[in-house]
Amino acid sequence: MEHFTYPYLERFVGNQKKDCIRYHLYRTFDNLPYRCAIDEFEHAIYKNLAMSRKQRCELWADITRKYMPWVAINPDDIKNGTYWPNQSHLFTHPFYYIEYDVAQMSVFEFYESSKHNFQTSWNDYNRLCHNGGSKGYLELLKEGNLSNPFSDDNVTKICKPILEEFYSL
Repeated sequence: MEHFTYPYLERFVGNQKKDCIRYHLYRTFDNLPYRCAIDEFEHAIYKNLAMSRKQRCELWADITRKYMPWVAINPDDIKNGTYWPNQSHLFTHPFYYIEYDVAQMSVFEFYESSKHNFQTSWNDYNRLCHNGGSKGYLELLKEGNLSNPFSDDNVTKICKPILEEFYSL
C-alpha cells in the first residue's frame, strides 16, 4: 500500500515527490492492460486445449493488439510460433495475474479515499487486513468500504480520478 506513503514522500525524495508519484502511478496503470490480456489469453487456451502453438501465437497477437496496441509485433514470430507471452505461470498457476488487477482496483480506491480523509481510509485498510482470510472477497470489500470492481462501471469510476491526477502531474 505504497500509496499511503505519498504524503511523506518529500522526506525520502525531496523535491522529486511529484516525479515519484507520476512514475509510480504510471507503473501501476501500465501493468493493467498486460494482466488483462494474460487473463483473456488463459481463458481462451484453457477453453480450447486443442489449439496448436501457432494458433496460440496468433491468439496472443490478437489479444495484444486489443489491449496493448502500442506493442510492435513481428509477423515472423507469429508464423514461426515464437510470439508468446513470456510467463511460465500461465501453465503452472493459471488465472493468477488477474488477481493483481482486481486488487489494484482496491488500492486505487484506498488511495483516492486517503486524499479526502487519510485516517478513515487507513482505518478501513487496517480493518480489511485484520479480517483477511476470515471472510469471502465480497465481504472483505465491505469491511474496507470498497466497491466491487466487477460491478458495472466501477473500474471506470475507480480509475478516473487516479488517471486525472496522473495527467495533472
